[in-house]
Amino acid sequence: MTDKKASTDYPIHELLAERWSPYGFEDRPVAQADLRSLFEAARWAASSFNEQPWSFFVATKENPEEFARLLSCLVEGNQGWAKAAPVLVLGVVSLKFSRNNKDNRAAVHDLGLAAGNLVVEATARGLCVHQMIGIVPEQGA
Repeated sequence: MTDKKASTDYPIHELLAERWSPYGFEDRPVAQADLRSLFEAARWAASSFNEQPWSFFVATKENPEEFARLLSCLVEGNQGWAKAAPVLVLGVVSLKFSRNNKDNRAAVHDLGLAAGNLVVEATARGLCVHQMIGIVPEQGA
């Protein structure tokens, strides 16, 4: 982590003020126990009808083939810095409710909340997360 802290206009929780999105990462693995806790935090995010319409694809450098596959889903500009991260995660959503196959207009919002929980948990564990949208979804198919 870093000593960077947001200069807020009003007091906010320390974990939120300490969160930041680096483009550089240390060359060290993230403990499996920490990864499990990050996704447990995401799992407990509120969602419309408790649908939890998200899934996460996770690749670590300990599995170079999967890491390269997930890295290939990023636009070239993001690949340049993300290749140094020890873990890559791709969050996806189902846009239909599983119970009735109707449109779930809250799905993307719900994924955002799950990702927010994950980021706060990461910050609490001294880990940094850099979220991005620059992906090429059909690349990893």
